[in-house]
Amino acid sequence: MEAKSPLINELIDFKSLQDFVTANEGNLIELTKEYYSMLGSDLGFKVKRNAELSFESVQLGSFDLAWFDDSSIAVLFEFEFGSKDEFLAAIAKLILARPELAVLITSSRAKIFSLEELKCIILELTAGTQRFLIIDLTKEQYVLC
Repeated sequence: MEAKSPLINELIDFKSLQDFVTANEGNLIELTKEYYSMLGSDLGFKVKRNAELSFESVQLGSFDLAWFDDSSIAVLFEFEFGSKDEFLAAIAKLILARPELAVLITSSRAKIFSLEELKCIILELTAGTQRFLIIDLTKEQYVLC
């Protein structure tokens, strides 16, 4: 099994995320976005919420959260809890944007795809050429692909 990088370890620190959510009032999704925004800043990235990005002059739309390292997209986040079409659109946007690490945050409560199903879809679409981290907030589980 591939060793996790320090960055991955930071992203899957569910205890710190839970502590932050518990200590603050608000919507779980918004608090999670705030947590990852602060984490990115703490790790030295330039952080942008609702980042508008394009691929070869085609607008990809807005991404929930982006961490920039110099001029490249180091980590790109999409939070998805909707329909199958919305999940597939989020995955397609992440693939086209080609960040160093794509992070898809979801919840098993959505009951759309399991983590393993999402991993299979992503591996089929990327042939393993991109790094993805998929996080289930409800079960505090993740998969890397």
